[in-house]
Amino acid sequence: MDGSSLATSLLVAVVGAAYVAFAILALTRIVGSTLDPLRTLAWVVAVVVAPFLGSLAWFTLGRPRPVVSAARLRR
Repeated sequence: MDGSSLATSLLVAVVGAAYVAFAILALTRIVGSTLDPLRTLAWVVAVVVAPFLGSLAWFTLGRPRPVVSAARLRR
């Protein structure tokens, strides 16, 4: 194995590990969230079917946001 193919193999392994870690992180956050069971199941299915897109959608659209009161915004 020459140097460039070793570097390519290493890059593929690192990107693959990051891909899997991103999906696992999303799944743990989904299961630990306060969503109702049906929405939780829908998000889990989305991440299992399309790990990268489902995880990205969860972190951008699906996470419950804390409610901030108007009084707290004025501080």
